[in-house]
Amino acid sequence: LRLSSHQITLLFSSIWEQSVFPENKPENYVAIAHTYSMIVLFSRAKKKFVDSLIQSLQLAFSLRDVSLQDK
Repeated sequence: LRLSSHQITLLFSSIWEQSVFPENKPENYVAIAHTYSMIVLFSRAKKKFVDSLIQSLQLAFSLRDVSLQDK
């Protein structure tokens, strides 16, 4: 499976949108985590892996910040 850089960006954006949805349930977060892992796995085949890695880390830290603000 090959994803273009644009597809990877869209997937990360959709994960962000879904993750901040206020009515999420634990199983939603499990699905989000699996999707996140798959994006990172399939982005390793891209020449611009560093860009995808940076996007994935930005998303992870942003989600962490959101979760800490809710407490």
